[in-house]
Amino acid sequence: EKFFQVQVLSVEPHGAVRIIDMDVQHHFEFKVEFEPAPDLEDENATKEYQDRVLNSIKLRRERSAAGRQEIEQRRSEARRKRYEDLLQKFRGGQGEGGQIEIALRMPDGSQVKGKFVEGSPVSSLVAFALESSWAKMALP
Repeated sequence: EKFFQVQVLSVEPHGAVRIIDMDVQHHFEFKVEFEPAPDLEDENATKEYQDRVLNSIKLRRERSAAGRQEIEQRRSEARRKRYEDLLQKFRGGQGEGGQIEIALRMPDGSQVKGKFVEGSPVSSLVAFALESSWAKMALP
């Protein structure tokens, strides 16, 4: 391990260096991480640099697409679970099979009709709506 005495006169650009430990009198260690500029006169070095940058961009895009796909899958699973929980909660409400006919218009424009007993709880209407073809596709 070798130690060297270094005196820094100036740093440009000013935002490129940040001193974390202000007690530089006793101990000051710094590490310089940089990527040297490609030799623009050498075609091989330029081509290698461009290939590295393109591969980095492709990798970033692939990771981003995989992340979006995973998020969409988790969202879809959460919506399905919520729909099944709602259906379970409202199913079994007493009231279907009565004399009063009720038609519900769904957001997609379709209509479902059912007969309910007078005084049926609203939960029986909610369960009826959740069992429609629209609700099975949209997972409200």
